[in-house]
Amino acid sequence: MNIKVFVDSDVIISSLLSDRGAAYALLQSSLVSCFVSQYSVDELRKVVDRLSLEQADLNALIKQLSVARVKESLVVIRSRHARYVHDDNDSHIIAGAITAKAAFLATYNMKHYRCDFIKEKLGILVYTPAQILQYLRSRN
Repeated sequence: MNIKVFVDSDVIISSLLSDRGAAYALLQSSLVSCFVSQYSVDELRKVVDRLSLEQADLNALIKQLSVARVKESLVVIRSRHARYVHDDNDSHIIAGAITAKAAFLATYNMKHYRCDFIKEKLGILVYTPAQILQYLRSRN
């Protein structure tokens, strides 16, 4: 059974920039099911434009992922999940991870999240892609 991993936008962007890093390896791993939310996809489209990356590359990557459809509006998400993050603009990532029933949240922005609180209250481990890959290797 694959481990569910909710992927922060920075990991997606990193995988688009390089096919040699941990972000790319995590997204290509057959041991995980990677998720984003519809809010993450919207955010990613803007970042790809800002960085002058190819939307087609993003679209191809999104097709490989599962999209967790968060039912709440961003206003509701911020009010419910702001306590888990240091910037309430990241609240949608927590809502997506909960919706996906993820075991892990993959991010390079560890400082954006209240990792211990998320683990305690939600049972979701917040790790970098390399840490998740290391965990997967230790299981085999």
